[in-house]
Formats: sequence, C-alpha cells, structure tokens
Amino acid sequence: MKTSTTILALSSMAASASAHLLPRQANGTTPGVVSSTTCNGKTYQYNQLAGYGYVPSDAYDSRGDTIGGIGSSIAIPRNSWKLSKKGVYTGTLYAIPDRGWNTQGTLNFQSRIQKFGITFTPIYNNNASSPVTTNIALQYQDTIFLTDPKGGPISGECPRSFPTS
Repeated sequence: MKTSTTILALSSMAASASAHLLPRQANGTTPGVVSSTTCNGKTYQYNQLAGYGYVPSDAYDSRGDTIGGIGSSIAIPRNSWKLSKKGVYTGTLYAIPDRGWNTQGTLNFQSRIQKFGITFTPIYNNNASSPVTTNIALQYQDTIFLTDPKGGPISGECPRSFPTS
C-alpha cells in the first residue's frame, strides 16, 4: 500500500453553539475574525489557524496497513473533548481512511474507522511571520473493522453476487 503523510489542521471556527470549545487567548478572549460565512442562517467565523499535526507516513494500523489519508472524514465526539487546567485540550478522534492505493485498479480494502487520542496545545498570537508549530499530537489507539450482519468484511468493492448493470 502506498504511504503518505496525513496532516491534520485545526482552525478556530466559531458558531454560537460551540464557542465554548474554542481555544482562548491568555486574556480569556478568542482571536479576532479573519473571515466569516453564513449557512442556513447560522454565522460561522474563521479566527486563525490554531494548530496542526500529522500522522507519519510509516504509521500502521493493527492489521499492518498504512494509516495515511484520514483527513477526508474525521470526528471528535463532543463528550471526549476536555480542557485541562494547563490549557491543553485532549480527546478522541475517529477517522475514516481513504480506501487505499488504487492506481493499478480497484483494491479490495476492508472499510474501517481509525481511532486516535488527540492532544491539542494552543499557540496564540501566531501569524505569517510567526507561524504555528506542530501542536496537535495524534496517538493511534485502535482500528474498528466494519463487517456485515454475518461478520463478513465490508469493502468498497462491488460484491460478486450483486448485479453490476
């Protein structure tokens, strides 16, 4: 399987319902607004690039497959996101990886969800002349392999018994 480095970037995006989850500056305020957009009547504000981290290209899951390509679909359960007294955020991150290398045809890759511990240490007052450094750490914890009701592996490949036309 092809290896690649996956980079996770975390931006400060604020909406009224989630503003309490945003990193705060030392004075207790959130950074200024860089840009904003409105969707379905709710305004979201982009404040700054709050951090980034990555999964090394040589990281493997419990089955020995590379972990690369997880940025397409990630989720952090709200109840896992905690703020320590030292201002460090920790939680659990779930990611659905790409289906694997397919430049030579389709690969029968079992669908899976990768589970990581995430630690985010905000760095404030970063800008173009003083950019943020790596401050998101991802620790691989587990792989959840998806199966059908009978326990057989689910993949992105069309089942042989299913008509293709």
